[in-house]
Amino acid sequence: LTTLYANDKDRRHRVNGTVVRVIEYALDGLPDAEPSYRLVTHWRGIDTAPATELAALYHRRWTIEQAFDELKTRLATRAVTLRSKRPELVELVEQEFHALLLAHTAIRKLMSQAAQSTQQAAEDLSFVHALRVIKRRLPASAALPPPEYRPTWFDSLLREIASGHVVSSRGKRNPRGVKRKMSNFKLRKRKHPLNQLCRPIIRIFSK
Repeated sequence: LTTLYANDKDRRHRVNGTVVRVIEYALDGLPDAEPSYRLVTHWRGIDTAPATELAALYHRRWTIEQAFDELKTRLATRAVTLRSKRPELVELVEQEFHALLLAHTAIRKLMSQAAQSTQQAAEDLSFVHALRVIKRRLPASAALPPPEYRPTWFDSLLREIASGHVVSSRGKRNPRGVKRKMSNFKLRKRKHPLNQLCRPIIRIFSK
């Protein structure tokens, strides 16, 4: 256990600190792995949150970046997403932001239902494909069919969503490296098989 402070003053006086748990582990068998990794979490219960499980699931937290991309790039296609030029429009900004979150949640819910109905993993389905399917079929949903036809229509929607797949990112890894030139840390290029393939091609075209 250790304590994190918001600033140096609080650290000197030992006030307003947050007690966290530090888990240090290594990835054996990977040639480009770091000597050790440290995971900081506020989950301090070793029974409810074992260290091995947290370390194994740590890479899953980066899936939040996919959600950000889906919100900012796929759903929010306008040049100006949130109208926030004046302070009195704060409520309007919050309303639009909540609308984006609701739309994203609704699409992801349909994807989960589609994956469950076809015995697939939801993360293997394409968000872009699901969004296109919903946009195409949304006008038809305005004229609701008779109740006896609604389950058939909904099942066909789920099957169409389930037909779009993405390349699974499970098991992917990328070694750490400093990308900024102006940094206190030594600049290290990332080692990636794609780079080894692209460099000879770039040299050929540069000649």
